[in-house]
Amino acid sequence: VVSDHAEPLSIFTWDKSRRAYYLNSGTNPSFTRDELIAALLELQADGDIRFLWGRPRDNWWRMGRPVRAVNAEEMEAGILNGVRLSYELTPQGGERWARICAVDWSRWLDGWICLPESPNADTLTTGDPEWTAFWFEVTARWKEVIPESVRWDEVRPWRPVYWHQEPVGYRVSYRLAGNGEDRANMPAAPWRRTPSAAGPLAPRCVRQLPAAAPTGRSHARKGPRREFAAVMEQARRQEHLHELRCWLRWRDAPHRYAAARELGLRRDVGSVDTLLEAVFSEHDLAAAEALAQIGDERCLAPLTTLFTYLSEHSGHLADTIGRTIASFGEAGVTALLPLLDRNGGAGLQALRHTRSERAIDAVRSRLGNSWQAISVLSSMGVLSRWPRPKRRITPEWLAALEKQAASPDWMSRYEVVRSLRDWRVDPAGAEPLLARLREDPDIVVRGSARLI
Repeated sequence: VVSDHAEPLSIFTWDKSRRAYYLNSGTNPSFTRDELIAALLELQADGDIRFLWGRPRDNWWRMGRPVRAVNAEEMEAGILNGVRLSYELTPQGGERWARICAVDWSRWLDGWICLPESPNADTLTTGDPEWTAFWFEVTARWKEVIPESVRWDEVRPWRPVYWHQEPVGYRVSYRLAGNGEDRANMPAAPWRRTPSAAGPLAPRCVRQLPAAAPTGRSHARKGPRREFAAVMEQARRQEHLHELRCWLRWRDAPHRYAAARELGLRRDVGSVDTLLEAVFSEHDLAAAEALAQIGDERCLAPLTTLFTYLSEHSGHLADTIGRTIASFGEAGVTALLPLLDRNGGAGLQALRHTRSERAIDAVRSRLGNSWQAISVLSSMGVLSRWPRPKRRITPEWLAALEKQAASPDWMSRYEVVRSLRDWRVDPAGAEPLLARLREDPDIVVRGSARLI
């Protein structure tokens, strides 16, 4: 959950690549929704994170005001964009993360920031002047820096992140010639990936929600939080389904969320058309999940059309629609198979949410041709027979790794190593393969050798 600023809870519905960029990690912990909410409740109870509640009509950058004791129902609504609920680390939680990851703040890079008043003006700041100079040289090799614009100074005190402060930071400011459109091709900054842990991590604890999710009374006497509680209660007591369907056409997100959730729980087949309208017009995540709960296969064709479009334009929403399609079982797999090699492998990623034998065979057939195939198979649970931390490489997994490593695409070869690292697998049995990849020139020259 670690980020260098507050994040909306809906980030947990985003696709793997976007979540990897914003949350320091590309690994998929395979949490169910209940496990995720239970973990967030535990972090909140321990004082490691706090939540911010924003009003529906606030600007997107206004995260809202801190609120106390957010409950499970409110968290689920935040994850599905029913309410504007964000989270951030507390100073205690931030320092706890820094201890676990053995963060060296002198190596923390706070940079490549474009100032609003000048899109070509950037800054780089670290806790070590030599480290700042190094990253400035990296920038200068990739970009055309205007020499007369370079300024070196110190920041006292320096706040690399909102929860931590250092005595001094060493900053370089500069301007780039042109519009900087190729900035995305620069090597990834070191703070975009979680630092190596100081010691072995504890086995993952599967947390359980209480049998009845606590709702309780709202602590606020007025405001959006109390309004949301009233809307949810009104939806639960609503006997006329027509009224709930009317709510789906409202621009008010809490009403749409409450209606979609209730219609999904009641499995109302007559609401499919209205739910599809909410998905298409408002990109409503709760409506998409309600369609999955109802399970009417009539909505597969329009959802597949929407998925094809969104996979090119909105990756985080496409992941949710893909998961909805996969929830239809064999019929969903049939709809996804023609899309496997289109739109950057979005269809391939959607198969992570199914355990169909046809889907597994389709992903296996793309080993060596798609760099995403090995990670998708890992997510499907096909290649691991033991839970963490006892994962061992099976002959089937080793054969899949060897096939992927034979690909002419360097990214496919690198994904072999990353899948072992992300899934915390004991590399016993794969040492010759890893030794060969460590000497792979394509991986080395792209700066990825340090991650192997």
